[in-house]
Amino acid sequence: MIYADHAATTFVSEEARAAALPFFGTDYGNASGAYAFGRRARRQVEEARASAAACIGASAEEIVFTGGGSEGNNTVLRGAVEKARREGRQAHLIVSAMEHPSVLATCRALEACGTAVTYLPVSHDGRVFLDAVVDALREETLLVSVMLANNEIGTVQDIAGLPQRCAERGSPCIRMRCRRSGISPSMSTRLALRISRHRRISSTG
Repeated sequence: MIYADHAATTFVSEEARAAALPFFGTDYGNASGAYAFGRRARRQVEEARASAAACIGASAEEIVFTGGGSEGNNTVLRGAVEKARREGRQAHLIVSAMEHPSVLATCRALEACGTAVTYLPVSHDGRVFLDAVVDALREETLLVSVMLANNEIGTVQDIAGLPQRCAERGSPCIRMRCRRSGISPSMSTRLALRISRHRRISSTG
């Protein structure tokens, strides 16, 4: 069989399997436990957090592990809106029409609760128009979300200048990196970067 859908998920590499194996047999302690077995697990979690941070030029405190990509998207979108709500500010989100379903579904749910959302149209090959993004920006725009590489049709967005254009207007930009191999340290300058390990030759989740 020739498998050609690595944009959806990948096999688990020998290196990843070897690193994970102890947690299925000897180091399975509750990382939240106060006892020695749990503290050892906690140290290993924090080592993994520091390693992930080093890959993208971030600090360990900026790394949040979630149960999957959909949860990660929810965390960013809902977190931004909730923060604005607590500060008494209006909320506006900008997303492309071809975002992951977890992004679009979350935006629709937030819309139902009063959040303004702009859905950017795309070209016939799924590309977002940079000028359309800039034109959609408002004073209350909290963030712009664009999937860097689409897993369905393979489009890689040419949006290198988007974060700067957004920053000039005071709006952070997030990129969903889960469907593209390779990690650039420069990505840590964005509001959020979401990576799914099962698309990086590791286990699901």
